[in-house]
Amino acid sequence: MRRFLFVALFICSLTAAFGQVFGPDPKRIDWGTIDAGQNCNIATKSFTEISSPDQLEVHYRKLTGMSVPARFQVEWTRYKVIALTSGPKPVGTALFVRAVDRQVDGTTVITAVERGPVLSPNARVAQQSAYSLIRVERSAFNFRVNWTQLHSPNGVAGQVDDFTNWFDPNAPRYGFISLSYGSQCNISERGFSVANSQEEYETLLERMLGRGSRAPVQQIDWSRYKIIAVALGERPTGGYSLSVDTITRAKTGQTFIVARETAPRFGQPVTQMMTRPFVILRVENSATNLTLKFLTSL
Repeated sequence: MRRFLFVALFICSLTAAFGQVFGPDPKRIDWGTIDAGQNCNIATKSFTEISSPDQLEVHYRKLTGMSVPARFQVEWTRYKVIALTSGPKPVGTALFVRAVDRQVDGTTVITAVERGPVLSPNARVAQQSAYSLIRVERSAFNFRVNWTQLHSPNGVAGQVDDFTNWFDPNAPRYGFISLSYGSQCNISERGFSVANSQEEYETLLERMLGRGSRAPVQQIDWSRYKIIAVALGERPTGGYSLSVDTITRAKTGQTFIVARETAPRFGQPVTQMMTRPFVILRVENSATNLTLKFLTSL
């Protein structure tokens, strides 16, 4: 009996530890992009919560004038759909969701990004309304949308969310190298995972890239290093990339993984397919208390 209790306790401890590395962050919400477009029939900035396939059919016809495509696969027992529209914007403006986060008070904050050109104040241009559809876990409620605008005059880079003021001048910076990166992985939400052993590393690669992926499984000196995998989340087209600028200790004692999302330039030809950029890093073991922060460039 004692042996049985010891084994059960060991399994529970192992499961808890595994979940700490690979399990969902309680502040994160399971979500993903279903569809996005640069022209819809709803000419106002709007937010619509959809909880059934019939409601989706009605709203999608209102949105696009078409029936719901067969490629839309929503598990309605687990998810609902959120539809966002930008309202009148210059032709070519795109709308996408960058993050869905649960706040301490239970509020669910959707960070929506409108990406378009900077125009002369006197410019007269045609207007369209962009849209984005995402699926969100049903436990999410009390939604609030934070609208962010990114504009790119003549392809010059723009940026939001500057976290450099969080760092002390002599804040320690941790060494890292990129082992793998790409535009497609199996992770549809923004976030990061950590592996502290070869077994965890191989499990992480399988989770992100699938069994038999082409990513090499390097032999890591686990006494010196850990693996950090960062996922950007779903984006509506190609042309998006992800990189890490620095891993630095902040004034608060947290270690910030400062990741940079680079969006395609306005007018740049891109593939019309969903992408999920990612990067896998080898990082010094001394980097602890990790938090992910994003910069966005055009």
